[in-house]
Amino acid sequence: MPKPRRGNNLTKEIVLSDAAIVRIADEVERRIIKVLLPEPAPTTDGPKSHHIDLDDLLTPQRAAHLYGVSDQTIYRWIAQFDISECIAGTTLVSRRKLDAHLSHRRRRSGS
Repeated sequence: MPKPRRGNNLTKEIVLSDAAIVRIADEVERRIIKVLLPEPAPTTDGPKSHHIDLDDLLTPQRAAHLYGVSDQTIYRWIAQFDISECIAGTTLVSRRKLDAHLSHRRRRSGS
């Protein structure tokens, strides 16, 4: 292998498994949400602020992948049911609310 010299752009191909890519995507998503939604400063007076659990939130695309439905289905459910949070103009799906919605649907259908 030749020694790197000034102006010589040697690159190395990095190969990642699908699982590694998903883990990286999840971590990037978690960090983006953390930046968009910093922890509120504790207050001693007035009503408590609405706390959102960052581990509970998913992008609509990630929710569709995890729950085995299409992106369009997730967007339809967001429009029809209270399963999302809007943070800084970004719509994110709450796992807790989506699980409750799906549980309710299963009970209603009897399956």
